[in-house]
Order: sequence, then C-alpha cells, then structure tokens
Amino acid sequence: MEELDRTLQLTALMQSNQLGREFLSGYWIFDQQRRAFLLDRQSAHLLGVDYTGDWVDLDSMLTLYDPLCNERFMHILSTVGGSDEIIEELSVIKGPKQGTVLLARGSVVKRDDKGAVLILSGSLKPMQQRSGAHIGSALKREGNWEWYGVTGRGTFSIGYRAMLGYAPHEPFYDTFKAWARGAVHPEDVTSTVDEQLQIIKSPDKGDYFECALRLKHKDGHYIWTIGRGLVLQRDAEGRAVRLAGTSTDINLVAASLTAAQDRIYRDALTGLYNRKYLHAQQEQWTAVSQQPLSLIYADVTGLKLINDHLGHQEGDELLKDAAQLLQTSIQRRHIVIRAGGDEFMVVMPRI
Repeated sequence: MEELDRTLQLTALMQSNQLGREFLSGYWIFDQQRRAFLLDRQSAHLLGVDYTGDWVDLDSMLTLYDPLCNERFMHILSTVGGSDEIIEELSVIKGPKQGTVLLARGSVVKRDDKGAVLILSGSLKPMQQRSGAHIGSALKREGNWEWYGVTGRGTFSIGYRAMLGYAPHEPFYDTFKAWARGAVHPEDVTSTVDEQLQIIKSPDKGDYFECALRLKHKDGHYIWTIGRGLVLQRDAEGRAVRLAGTSTDINLVAASLTAAQDRIYRDALTGLYNRKYLHAQQEQWTAVSQQPLSLIYADVTGLKLINDHLGHQEGDELLKDAAQLLQTSIQRRHIVIRAGGDEFMVVMPRI
C-alpha cells in the first residue's frame, strides 16, 4: 500500500506538470515523409521550444543541438538496414535550454521495402552525467513499443525487454492480448488497458494517452511504469491502425520522491516525522473523513540535565529510545512526530 500511495502522489505531481519535468522523459516521433518531428509537451520543454501540438520541420530541429549529433542522426536516416535502436547524447546549443545535455533514445518503427527508415519514435530525458554507464542504465529503465490496433500485433524494443529483464533473443509478447494477460498487473487491466482499447475503437477519446501501471518483471515482481502512447494512423471507420509509445520504469523516480520527502519531513536523529510534516498534513488530518482525531503530547523529563552531566550523545540516545518506545508501544494506527527538542506528538486519525 505504501508503494501504491507513493505512485499515486507521483502521478498527481506529473499531472500538475512539475515532477515530470525533472525526472521523466519526453516523447517524440519522426516521420521521414514529412521530414518533421512531432513533440509532446515535455520534449518541447526539454528542448526549449514552444509546444504547438503540430509537426516541427527537420531543419528547425537540427539547429537546436550540436552539429555532431546532427551528422549521426542524418547518417541513421540515410543508412539502409542499419540498427533499429538509437542512443545519443544531445547538447542543446540554442534557446533557453542552451547548455543542457539530453539523452535521446529511439527505435525504428517502420522501414520501406528497401530497408530505409520511414518512422522513428523515442524519448528525451535530462542527463545527470555524461557517461556510458548512464546510457547503459537507461536501457534498463525505458523502452519503446508499437501496437497495431486492428490486428492486435505488438512489437517491443530491446530497451523495453531489458526493462522487464529479458535478453533480446528471449521469447517475448507478440500481441497486445498476450501482453495484457501476461505482463500487466490484474488490478491495472480495467483502469488502464480498457481505456487504451477505447482510444483504439474511436477518436472520441483522443489520440494520446498517459497512464501508470504495473508490469511484470521476468523474475516475477512488478515494477511501476508510466506508459505514453500516440495514435499514428486511423482507418476510414476511425479505428486506430497503428500506435507508438514509450514505457518508463518509475520505481527509481518514486524512490527519488521518497528520499526528497524524507529530507524535508524526517527528523535526522530519530527518523520520526518532524514539525514541517505536522503542518503539511494539518488539512488532511482535520478533514471529516479522519474524525475523530486523537492526539498524545509527550516530552522527555530531564533531557537538559542528562545533556549537561552525561553529554549530548547520551541525550541523543535517550531521545532515540523515546522515539522507539512511542512507535512500538501504541497498538492503534498512529503517526509519531518529533515536534522539536524533547517534545513528541502522536497523531491517531479516526480514533
């Protein structure tokens, strides 16, 4: 339940467009026939360009980052039958994001009958360090997929398979139905997969989706992911013929969120919540759903005397013992807070 609560908090922050800009990837598609990119809002933000929801021509995009990256990208486009996976570091050289280094990942979605690239899709994310180790770990944190809505066939990139613990040569899901049945947590099928099916059936639900769901790792445990997808083509009846997107492992992001919250809301000595946490939760605890609310106030008698005569180290040990006692001796649901100094509070909602 704690991991689910963290994920719900993460999703809410993503919807407010705050945390996603710091941690999660932007999504993009390149269409060779249009010679243009389609960027989502996050990719536009990372590159420092205005988000329009429309295609951005290739020439304009190539002016944004280091010419060496341009050469490599153009080489990929002009190579027949080359690699299907693209991993590049992009140095932004223009606009408000000048000097930013991004990690660009992508997969070839479609080639023509001669093997030339027609469609590329992938993601952008901020680079924390410029190293091969970072790129290697990124392969295991994110992957691309393509889904043919009418036939149900699905294809998954090497990075997607690695994220779930599979080597490139190992058998993997080849249809949407097999993926939904074997990879998706049963509790997430109704809330996420069924919504995706509605997007396939009709454009009434839009052409873009974003969802949080749990995917089953090869070793049996589940990882929380953020899935993003975009309809690339619909038939005359409005059914989605082809979709492409990315999935990102957010367990690492959830851990980063928890660590950040701990730095703000935890007392370094006792590990208890602190006064900032008490104030942050005040509105929640006073809500009708938490009533009746009971509080216990306690302080440690003689702490100053112990500090003065036995030393602050002994006083710290006494505070840690008190914290442990309050955490373990109360049987009802409760939250223990070090309000400051030798003062403690125990908050008991619905008691």
